[in-house]
Amino acid sequence: MRLVIIFGLFLLIFAHGSYVVLAQDFFFFPTLRIYVEGGRSPFLERNERNRMHLSFDSYNNPEQNLEKVTGVVRGRGHSTWRQTETKRPLRFHLDTPHSLAGSEYEATNWILLANHFDRSLMRTFLAFDLSRSLGRFPWTASEQFVHLYVNGAYEGVYQLVDERDLYPGRIVIMVDNDPSLSEFIIELSSSAIGGGNVENRDYWRVNSHPDGVSGRHWSGAGIDRDGIYSIRYPSDPSDEHVEYMRYFVTNVGRTIRSHDWEAIQQVVHVDQLVDMFLLNEFHRCPDQGVRSFFQDITGQGDERRLGIPFLWDFDLAFGNRGRSDAIHDSMAIRAHYWFYHLWQVPEFRTLARIRWQEDMEQIVLDVLGRMNTYATNYEAEFMRNWERFQLLGKEEPLFTSQNHPVFLLPSWSAQIAYLNFYFEQRLIIVRRTLSEHVVEDGDGWFTAVSQDTPLVAITDYNLPLLLESIAWRVE
Repeated sequence: MRLVIIFGLFLLIFAHGSYVVLAQDFFFFPTLRIYVEGGRSPFLERNERNRMHLSFDSYNNPEQNLEKVTGVVRGRGHSTWRQTETKRPLRFHLDTPHSLAGSEYEATNWILLANHFDRSLMRTFLAFDLSRSLGRFPWTASEQFVHLYVNGAYEGVYQLVDERDLYPGRIVIMVDNDPSLSEFIIELSSSAIGGGNVENRDYWRVNSHPDGVSGRHWSGAGIDRDGIYSIRYPSDPSDEHVEYMRYFVTNVGRTIRSHDWEAIQQVVHVDQLVDMFLLNEFHRCPDQGVRSFFQDITGQGDERRLGIPFLWDFDLAFGNRGRSDAIHDSMAIRAHYWFYHLWQVPEFRTLARIRWQEDMEQIVLDVLGRMNTYATNYEAEFMRNWERFQLLGKEEPLFTSQNHPVFLLPSWSAQIAYLNFYFEQRLIIVRRTLSEHVVEDGDGWFTAVSQDTPLVAITDYNLPLLLESIAWRVE
């Protein structure tokens, strides 16, 4: 057994190189135990703040262990909270900063992602690995899978990640009372509507279309509108901050619509938008043009630009969606009008092609390889989640939009096989998009025209075809 563990350690270090996440226990996930005062369940009321204490037990790294750290725990999320009563995400605030899972910094705010609608449990892991490997986004959340116990009861495998807050080791921007000097973290999020939020206090509408119309729609976002924005930082924005944000985003939108390459370079971080465009084309997360699309406004004077500070929310990415175009021979740029217009700028297309061909395709393949190694070594740990929740191959009653072929795959190994299948199929599409003739179909879709390497058509509820397509990958 010791020889196997040493070999696995060598294999993972070799596979990851300089890649760093929160220290993983080889072959065993750490255990996080939360005890709520009075035995109250934190899974009942999303906004209820419950006093608690927690312990963290790392089998292979006992120096990381913590006992009786006090704080507050509450629910989090939108659809991930509303559309299940089975496994819900949490966030907790510690009374004093602590390092968790070997993080290089101490912090008070942490998140527990449930990943309940991702039957592989690994899509956010993949997205964070891609973000970290690309190296162009200022920050990527650290992460650690844990076995979560609440009041002594096992609640499955969760992903312990950083909260998206201003903190040493996390997000770093300069906040100022003068909005022309202050830096901003903002979020495009249709989820800001509802839940007691008030327009022009908790969220703001931004529309850069010259005619002030919303234009064509897809997944609630549409090509021709910006949508619903909230301001994450400054955390208590003045009216002047709000108007500055609205002006800046509107100007960015109008500049991108102009297709003026020189002007575009003066208002956005082009390298970050190139990577975001390519990631959207590859992972096809339906949320990216609608919600959890974080942006920042940073820099001073002539260096002030809008960019992408970090990536978030990928449980529906990589083909995990209840639509027939989960793996579609078409471009994904309709998710947000920025990319729809940027693709029509020759200089942007050239940068995207160079980035993909020289760097990103190999990065994608490396990330897939790491995922497969990780899945092999930790299969037994992941399966504990599905022993707790007997849902593999079954529908989720409250989340009917996700009861599709991928959701209904009968085993965890089939979920991992499907991820490999998705990567294979989507790589073909992105290669075509970036190297061959692409035409618009008249409804906002761009389709790569090619006769070679036929793709497998996955249509709604066609579970037999999907099973046939991945059968050789499943033991």
